Amino acid sequence: MNAYIDSLKSLIQIQSFNVILISLYIRHKENQQISISL
Repeated sequence: MNAYIDSLKSLIQIQSFNVILISLYIRHKENQQISISL
């Protein structure tokens, strides 16, 4: 049972890391579009 919880925790950490990466990427894309339109 403990190993299951540990793997679940690491999965959640990976997911949150992915969410951060995706949000950073989207923000970067939006900034590029803004600079291009200027």
